[in-house]
Amino acid sequence: QVAAVRFAALAGAAASLAWAVAKARRPREMLGLEKFPPRRLCWLPLCLALGAALAACYRCAAARPLMPAALAWFALPAAAIGAGEELLYRGFVQGALRSWGALSASILAAAAHTAYKCSLFALPGTHPQANLLALAVGTLTVGTLFGLMRRRLGSLLFPAAAHVAFDLVAYGELTPAPWWVW
Repeated sequence: QVAAVRFAALAGAAASLAWAVAKARRPREMLGLEKFPPRRLCWLPLCLALGAALAACYRCAAARPLMPAALAWFALPAAAIGAGEELLYRGFVQGALRSWGALSASILAAAAHTAYKCSLFALPGTHPQANLLALAVGTLTVGTLFGLMRRRLGSLLFPAAAHVAFDLVAYGELTPAPWWVW
């Protein structure tokens, strides 16, 4: 029953996204997938390091070693989920709101991502020890930073790379996927 509701929500979101992108005048621009000057690639290592550093802080707060000892099977789905979240929130949502200004669009896209993330943990019968305030503040802050990164560097590649690095480091050695994934 819960799986059916989750699937219906995901299918509805995917259909809405596909419809909106298909109707967009310039979908690559809206999604942050435009070409950018190759000299901006020098920022990529810094974005990857930022994502890994944020994950190390997350792991420290969870009383885990700063880095995973190895990467388990879940590392790749975790990275794909992070890239997908960036495409949706920093790509689609922020791109759709870009006429509101860089800061407003970044904050609103981060707020949408925060609402989604917190709703996963606020459902009855889910993770009871989750600190929703810390989750909300952290997700909103990092999401706004990633949104400004997308705007400043002119591509979704940079926040997506940081998010992928975060997920690889944060969840790298987990063998059962975290409860909130399935």
